[in-house]
Amino acid sequence: MLSVGRNDPCPCGSGQKYKKCCADKPLAATAANTRHNTESVSAEVKQKLLEAARLLEEGDPGHALQYAEPCLIKFPENEDCLFLTGLAHARLGNLTEAERLFERAIARQPLRTRSYIMLAGVYFQQHHYKSVLQTMQKAVDIEPMNPTVVYWYGVAQVLNGAPEDAEKNFRKAISLSPKPYEEAMGYLYSVLRRLGRDAEAETEYARLLEHNPRTGIKFSSLFMFPEITRSREHIAEIRAQLDRDMDEVLSRGISVEGPDSVLQVPGFYLAFHGLNDRDIMQKACRFFRQTCPALSYTAPHCHGWQGVPEGRKIRIGFISQYFYNHSVGSYMNSLITALHATGQFEVHVMSFGGKQDAQSQNVFASCASAVHLPITVALASEIIAQKKLDILVYTDIGMNTFSYFLPFYRLAPVQCVMAGHPVTTGIDTVDYFISSDSFEPEGAQEHYSETLLTIPEFTAWGIRPRLPEPWLDRKHFGISEEDRLYFAPMTLQKLHPDNDAVFKKILERDPKARIVLVKDANNPHWHGLLGNRLAEHLGEALAARVTFLDWMSHDEFLSALHFADVLLDPLCFGGGTTFYLIAATGTPFITLPTSYMRGRVGMAFANLLGMPEMIARDEENYVAQAIAIASDTAKRQSLREKMLANNAALYGDTGTVASLQALFMGLAKKQAAAA
Repeated sequence: MLSVGRNDPCPCGSGQKYKKCCADKPLAATAANTRHNTESVSAEVKQKLLEAARLLEEGDPGHALQYAEPCLIKFPENEDCLFLTGLAHARLGNLTEAERLFERAIARQPLRTRSYIMLAGVYFQQHHYKSVLQTMQKAVDIEPMNPTVVYWYGVAQVLNGAPEDAEKNFRKAISLSPKPYEEAMGYLYSVLRRLGRDAEAETEYARLLEHNPRTGIKFSSLFMFPEITRSREHIAEIRAQLDRDMDEVLSRGISVEGPDSVLQVPGFYLAFHGLNDRDIMQKACRFFRQTCPALSYTAPHCHGWQGVPEGRKIRIGFISQYFYNHSVGSYMNSLITALHATGQFEVHVMSFGGKQDAQSQNVFASCASAVHLPITVALASEIIAQKKLDILVYTDIGMNTFSYFLPFYRLAPVQCVMAGHPVTTGIDTVDYFISSDSFEPEGAQEHYSETLLTIPEFTAWGIRPRLPEPWLDRKHFGISEEDRLYFAPMTLQKLHPDNDAVFKKILERDPKARIVLVKDANNPHWHGLLGNRLAEHLGEALAARVTFLDWMSHDEFLSALHFADVLLDPLCFGGGTTFYLIAATGTPFITLPTSYMRGRVGMAFANLLGMPEMIARDEENYVAQAIAIASDTAKRQSLREKMLANNAALYGDTGTVASLQALFMGLAKKQAAAA
């Protein structure tokens, strides 16, 4: 995404694919509608630049850099030299250097939009989505009628949670192009699916098939479905459509060189449907194995692996995008550091995405090595393979496309996933899912394609949060002191339609009740979609007593948890590491355990706090208990005091380290015996 490949729209603005337009032309030909370079180059340098461009097209950025960089040294102000050298660095994952070079190229040629597109791509790889949008806004201001620029501007709007705005730009790109604009039509199909306008989406797709019966757009948009579902029936329709779409793509024999065409993380939103995802995720794995033959690499050291030699530490790698101040990093970094400190492991931390802070720097410095991976699956796999790991642990799989597709490669003899995203991957090269006895119901193996391994403790090491001084009060948020606040503090995609009935009963039975939810910072349209659903299911009068707070700072969020009367753990997919924050504030919560781990974490926290009274038996009991806590000041205060007295059990549990140490050592021996 946001990196021009052979099948992408050509940056020259012709509306054709790059491979059919400027890919094989001299670089000067791609600038016909822009300023000429202010620094001319020799014929020899032009030839080297053409060779660099060819190598980039063939997927060899390392050798391309060897041609482009000497040209840049000779001609440091030439925009072609800056652009191609920057592109090589970007493909190699050297994002800081690529960013610097594209900025220089823009300074030399401020009206040439190709460097804006590539700079936006660098920001995308670092997950700086606002910068992606700002960069493409500048490009569209320069060339508002260039279909390629308008198209990429629409992509930037999708990334920033503005699918309605993106729809307008994709339609504009289609109207500007001299021929049906496949990529924009594909994205238009995707955003219509995302907005729940499935009939319109299928009409657009039918138009696209008329143009190209073998189009891969259905492939690229396959998993782009609504984040906010309308009902259980809607969920059933989404999953049935996905099943049909996979069969349709396979029947047309479509295959791609790699997974870069996939627009949405496969399976991420399926996890919020409250159903067993094992079969559909296994089918997705088979689907990608067939359509992406490149996803079949095995690292050389995995062939004939005989286990860890006597006297050598177990080489273990942890991969995540989220080693910074994120829920995954906050509760995994201490565990990783502690495992390295045992002396039994040579721990390698592998990050991607470019975002770093004091937390990530600390874990990087505490382990054997820190590897910053290029966000290209093939390149990253080569780097990981060089480490010759015995065990590779993904802290989460399925939070983004990179972390989903990388484990399709066999990069270590033992490959595991932890519950950073608490649902099975379905991937046949992920051997084990590591969870906790506290979370899993009886018969839980039926929910996983991986072999399920559990430890007695939680699989995260909680860190006691810093509390606000002073606490912010309701007045800060414009909330009345007279209302009784029922706060569901989880992200909106977790609010399964089953929650609506619970909200309705609370609002009907407690005339002072106000349901409080939090808007999503990256998806500002979500609360509108959810608000419409609530108005339909609750009625306008009750829905008016639902308040959406803006996305909050650390102190604001903890304060909101603190002044709420009761916290509602959503049904089907409840809270996770948020409970470490809740326990520090002392505010009581109500949770209803479901059949799957992702709906049982609240129960595990309540049990660890020694407070089973916060665990509901059924939906009716959930409502009754929530109202009893919110309306009884003495009961609420008693629960608060008990939670604050018991919450030390959640923070710094060294037993987790010992259990994981034993588990990983056992895996190395078990796998060695099998070999």
